Amino acid sequence: MVAALTALAACGNEAAVPTRPAEPPSGLAALVDVMAQRLLIADTVAAAKWSTGGRIVDLPREHAVLAAAEAESGRRGLDPAQTTAVLQDQIEASKVVQYGPFADWTADPARAPAAASDLDRVRPELDRITTDLLDQLANTRPLRARGDCAVTLRRATNDLPATRSLDDLHRKGLVRALRSLCQ
Repeated sequence: MVAALTALAACGNEAAVPTRPAEPPSGLAALVDVMAQRLLIADTVAAAKWSTGGRIVDLPREHAVLAAAEAESGRRGLDPAQTTAVLQDQIEASKVVQYGPFADWTADPARAPAAASDLDRVRPELDRITTDLLDQLANTRPLRARGDCAVTLRRATNDLPATRSLDDLHRKGLVRALRSLCQ
């Protein structure tokens, strides 16, 4: 019997082993997942900025994002200063990720993207993710105020790279993104 099961497994017959679909993340894992989504889009943002000669730092856009987040925080019962700090961390984390490819493309222009997405097409997705982020901040407010927030956050972060396939640069960005989460 054991030999038959071993042989079946060796044949790669995955239909014999039922699998359950993965549960969507919840709690701090859901919040970290939204932050990872934002960081993964930073690659597209970098390519768009590179192809148009744009700069990574865009202070007018940063101020607009932060002002909108501050205004929305009150509607969600969030502390405006805390919300602004978290969103500022997201912006800084995105810069961490954008500077990586910019350095590579500067060193080897042949590796730079020939054409990229228009930044105006990427911004609605960033805005959607920001809305999701604010929702998750509201959903996790009690968890982020707990004394074990840092431990729970570390666990959620350690589980995330496997599901989102974050490379070292994106992991560094994620570390930067998490600075202000635990209150």
